[in-house]
Amino acid sequence: MSVMTADIGARFVDIALSADGSFHAAKHPIGTHDPTAALLQAIDATVAQNDIALCDLAELRIGSTGAVNALIARTGPRIGLVVTRGFADTLALARQNRIDLYDPVARSAGPTFLVARDDIVEIDGRIAADGGEVEPLDRDALTRAADHFVRHGITSIAVCLLFAHVAPAHELECRAALAAALPAADIVLSHEIDAQPREYERMVSACVEAWLRPGETAMIDGLADGLEARGFAGTIRFADASGALLQQKEARRRVSSLLGNGPAAAIRLAAAIVRREDKHPAIALDIGSTSTDFALIGGQGPSLVAEAQFCGVPLRQPMVDMESMNMGGESRFETGQGTTATLSDAVGARFFAARTNAAGLSEAAGRTVIDRAETEIAASIIRHSVRRNVDPAGAALVAMGGLGGVLACGIAEKLGMATIIVPAAPAAAGALGLLLSAPVLSAETRIAATATDLTDTALAQAARALTDRLAAQGEAAPKNAPAAIYAIRAAANRHMHGFTLRLGVEPPTVATLRAAIDAHYRERYGVACPGEGYVFSLSARLEHAASSALPALGGDAQDEPAPSGALATPCGDLVVGDGWRIESARDTHFLLTRSPHHG
Repeated sequence: MSVMTADIGARFVDIALSADGSFHAAKHPIGTHDPTAALLQAIDATVAQNDIALCDLAELRIGSTGAVNALIARTGPRIGLVVTRGFADTLALARQNRIDLYDPVARSAGPTFLVARDDIVEIDGRIAADGGEVEPLDRDALTRAADHFVRHGITSIAVCLLFAHVAPAHELECRAALAAALPAADIVLSHEIDAQPREYERMVSACVEAWLRPGETAMIDGLADGLEARGFAGTIRFADASGALLQQKEARRRVSSLLGNGPAAAIRLAAAIVRREDKHPAIALDIGSTSTDFALIGGQGPSLVAEAQFCGVPLRQPMVDMESMNMGGESRFETGQGTTATLSDAVGARFFAARTNAAGLSEAAGRTVIDRAETEIAASIIRHSVRRNVDPAGAALVAMGGLGGVLACGIAEKLGMATIIVPAAPAAAGALGLLLSAPVLSAETRIAATATDLTDTALAQAARALTDRLAAQGEAAPKNAPAAIYAIRAAANRHMHGFTLRLGVEPPTVATLRAAIDAHYRERYGVACPGEGYVFSLSARLEHAASSALPALGGDAQDEPAPSGALATPCGDLVVGDGWRIESARDTHFLLTRSPHHG
């Protein structure tokens, strides 16, 4: 089966192709093109270079750093937000957590950039904590809200009303009224995106979805239209934030699930190589043109979390436990000579002067910039690792991205590491990681009931409805595929922080739900569950078996590094620093070790 993957970055589209047992990887500049147009051009070029017909391609898999870069840059479309009267400042107030113990002022890190204060509209009407209606929705206020959005050309709107996760009737009324006035608008309801308590987090989830939806859906639809016009008849899949693959319909339904999918795919490649070398714990590091992403890899691979602080935004969705920082090849630093330069220019001056030093920097200036960038990246990795009880000095570094292989030795030395792994084509790691990804089918249904109010009959009906929805997604599971795994989103009571529990392949019963919730509390807090147990939702997930064959790209790398230590790979560069040597060079990856006497 021929499979093509694409990882859309800020400056390049990275393409990988698996056909007839061989692998190909390449980078295609985006330039001034729209990313979707650039992706289609890259696909055209790849099929032409490899003498295959697009109609013979079975599958196309897509990842992207676009949403991550947008969050980091705080640049996005103008969206609207409808809230319950008195809750317009929720995003600004955030959690008021004091990050610095000795700072007398709590500094909110709320993502107020998502929506302007003038575009937040309060409406009267209120649902109580038990789901009962205290005050009916003010329809006149809804009309005024719609007029505001029409007048200002706002076509992506989030609705987050108090206790909508318990009783969504008011949010549904909002959608009906807004859709009548703005038929072309995307209207995001908080209870459909994040049906959990905690008004602030649920509001962030709804706003992130509304903020990302215009760009992501334009890319999804534009790609589908462009491929159809070219005669492509295969399957299009999009990676989610855990690196698994979603069908186009599911990806479009919740575009925020795609956030960070490019880095997650690269981390999946890193984890596969770490398993091959048995070098865990390891730190996967992906340095692109705009952002730097990193994650810990343990014996079972990277950890998955149900909620995380990502790019300064609290997200509640399954994703790889990773961090992203505003640091990439286009980042500017002081050179120490009264000027600034980008990291890419500094790398060119330091290692590739004859090839890419377009800025005319001196090698000394390049060294200064590189040292500052490596120091900042190393400091962020230390914070991330120590918070997870891992000493980075005892880990291996898996370096990826356009600059990962170039800066790997310097960063590893600052972290006290002795082992570096670099994929055979580090600059296309995300695209190669997508070759190892697996399709996933998932379905979720709202429960919104205490464990004592549930019955085995109701749970069995909900589980059966989920399996029917999986079957209706139109993708047959392979004969030896594992059964769907059930999970619940639950809490001690309906107003406490939720958590996700995997239950196994058997449809749950009331007894298994209560036992799982109690066991979670005893394991994590050492006490029995302090409430009767509340279940927000039941979900089922079926993930197909992932490929275990590492993409092998042999025959295109240099035999020996240049005098500067630089070595060109099929896609990207590797710099072997002083005191380091290439322990082994496979067609899948390089293994570098550091002399114990160096430094």
